[in-house]
Amino acid sequence: MKSFVKLLFAAFVIFALNACEYETIVPAKITKTNLSFSQDIQPIFTANCIACHGSITPKLEDGVAYNNLDTGNYLSPNDESCLLYQKLLGSMKSHTTETERQYILQWIKEGAKNN
Repeated sequence: MKSFVKLLFAAFVIFALNACEYETIVPAKITKTNLSFSQDIQPIFTANCIACHGSITPKLEDGVAYNNLDTGNYLSPNDESCLLYQKLLGSMKSHTTETERQYILQWIKEGAKNN
């Protein structure tokens, strides 16, 4: 009887594990190049960050965001270890999507230009 219970338990565990379905979400690959701060990056800040960073440093409102990021040492063009991107991977990760973070990283790798 004990071996039947063990066999039944093992079958249940195997069935339960096989019943789990995992879906891996792969973010869209960024194919756009020459990203524009005003057209591609600022809208991400406006949609996701302004609620807090309209009043706290760095202020990310349209018209002042780039200057605040630049003078606040958040940007290191061509360097994904810059403070802005590290914040997006750390404490601010839940506020942006993986695709939005990829756009920002692509913009940084392109030199983080104010265009």
